[in-house]
Amino acid sequence: MKIAFLMYSAYGQAGTSVATQTLANSLAARQHEVELVSVFQYHDVPPLRFAPGIRLRTLVDTRGGSPDLTNPLHSTASQHCTGFKADDKNRYSRLMDERAAAYLESSDADVIIATAPNTVSLLTALGTGQYITLGQAHTHYHHQTAASRKMLDAAIPRLDGFVTVTAKDAQTHRDAYGAVGTVFHAIPNAVPGTFLRADVHGSRIVTASGRLVDWKRFDLLVNAFSQLGRKHPDWTLRIYGSGDEKPKLRKLIDDLGANERILLMGHTRHLREELAKAALHTSTSTDETFGLTIVEAMTCGVPVLSTAGPHGPSEIISDGVDGALSPVGDVDAFAKNLDWLLSDADLRVQLGSNAVEKSRHYSNESQAQAYETYLSRLLTARAYRPEALCRATPAGDLEFAVDPARAPGSRFTVLCVNAADGRQALLAAQAEQAADGHLYASVPAQLRLAPGTWNVLLRREDDGVMRRVKVNELQQSANSLISSPAHAGPVQFRTFTRSEDGGYLQIVSREFHAHAEVLSVEATGSHLNIQSYVLGVAAAAGGPQVDLAGQGAHVIAQSRKNADSFVTIPCAFSNGGASFTIDLQQYADRMVDVDTIWDLSLSIPGNLTVSGEAHRLRLGRFGDEIMQRKHIHVYPKRTITTVGGRSVTFNPYYTDSNYLSIGLKPAS
Repeated sequence: MKIAFLMYSAYGQAGTSVATQTLANSLAARQHEVELVSVFQYHDVPPLRFAPGIRLRTLVDTRGGSPDLTNPLHSTASQHCTGFKADDKNRYSRLMDERAAAYLESSDADVIIATAPNTVSLLTALGTGQYITLGQAHTHYHHQTAASRKMLDAAIPRLDGFVTVTAKDAQTHRDAYGAVGTVFHAIPNAVPGTFLRADVHGSRIVTASGRLVDWKRFDLLVNAFSQLGRKHPDWTLRIYGSGDEKPKLRKLIDDLGANERILLMGHTRHLREELAKAALHTSTSTDETFGLTIVEAMTCGVPVLSTAGPHGPSEIISDGVDGALSPVGDVDAFAKNLDWLLSDADLRVQLGSNAVEKSRHYSNESQAQAYETYLSRLLTARAYRPEALCRATPAGDLEFAVDPARAPGSRFTVLCVNAADGRQALLAAQAEQAADGHLYASVPAQLRLAPGTWNVLLRREDDGVMRRVKVNELQQSANSLISSPAHAGPVQFRTFTRSEDGGYLQIVSREFHAHAEVLSVEATGSHLNIQSYVLGVAAAAGGPQVDLAGQGAHVIAQSRKNADSFVTIPCAFSNGGASFTIDLQQYADRMVDVDTIWDLSLSIPGNLTVSGEAHRLRLGRFGDEIMQRKHIHVYPKRTITTVGGRSVTFNPYYTDSNYLSIGLKPAS
């Protein structure tokens, strides 16, 4: 298959670039056609070696003298990525958006893999749907920045698949995103094997490596190792890496008087050769996304003592078999485990031998095979794209028939999933196959859906893959009220519609303790005549006591910006029907100086309360299938002369949420 990687840059040597190089080379070696799409090119030649046959293409050239640097679009922030910095030549710009869109539109790849949060966002925003879309996480869920997390939260549910490097992180993503069509899977990073073998029996060197940052907890390692000075005076600790914590670590070593035994070795380009000198490798991080150097040490036959971070180390190391795990943040426990391993050379040899065997699970070939299996699964799942003929019944049920050609499989379940929170998923029904081959399913009106928008998904039980149902045709009902029209709450409206992001089947659920439904609005001269019907206010036992005869009912016109400003208007209310007239000639003088927008609510006499507070019923219109009536039910603006002699323009209108309000301003 043809596999393309959409990456920040193929011209760097950061961890993600190295991981991409390793996987790309391995897939190319297995006869796949591989293409690297580098968003930025800031060097002439990539510092990493890519296998012959791998195609490299650049979207934005940021080398000195490149015309891209002076392109006006490169000075405007991207619409799809975060982190635009005007003083950074490798900035996420509108030029990048344009080039990425052109590439993604024309790509003939079978699979496109986005390797970073911003490229994941580009892929989902600009991809065409003609190829498998796959995202990778090289940082675990809780280590992402807030900006990256927000971007990924929007993008990940639109991917075909998403790969993490640990099983725990894959499960974290499943739990976070709930019932979405994205297939989450864990494939660890690859670490090539080596001929290097450590003398773990005779060596007296302990190693550690990584960026010198606080969460790596090298201070814990230094303190633990220093406790063993008298018992193991011939052992030394070598720490490889650079970072902001170096001055603090240097001072700590000085204060402990351990300058001969604990050495800050700095950065090395040949880390594995240094690890092969050790009898033991260590890691004391509070958390690691994976733990590449742990596996690198294991390939040399060096056992690893690590804190039991919840992700990488705990999945890589089998405690007491090929290494050892110690509680996170516990200096004394780490010192005790360190003493145990330094004291037993035969144990180190056995653990090291097992470590070499374990490291083979992380070989290039193992990773490439895992990706092949996973991508084959996604390609198979691609044929599963349910499309349906849908209709609403008079009783409020949603029925739909799925084209069998778009839903291969034997058993299916219908799920309703909250569009704002995929963790809220409700089992609606089992889909059943009829004699004509179609899958027939329904979402019954009796299924209680909390207020909000709900996606309808079909889960194939053969493999657990979930897909949103795409609408071919939709027969809507002109009546969206699914609760009884009698005076008994709660009041429920349900509208079936297509999503804006591809025409997928959605249910919009609205629910009110009580509701005033607008039936008609008529403007005559300075008079605004409104008819409405009230639902959910029965004098039920234990419920609100309401005067259904309507003595003293009134409408409140409430200022949008001033909570203390409102106008009370008499209302005729009888047996659920409420009608009233607003004479703007009479009221506009005291309204127009306060605000330009006035929201209308109905107040019913009696003891109608919600949560112990007197309740106003906001006048709105939800009883049919019209989702946005603001530009459909349009009423003309009228100019009147008030009692006070002022010229005022008014018009009733529906808000974006379908509530009724009045616009009011002095005539120009």
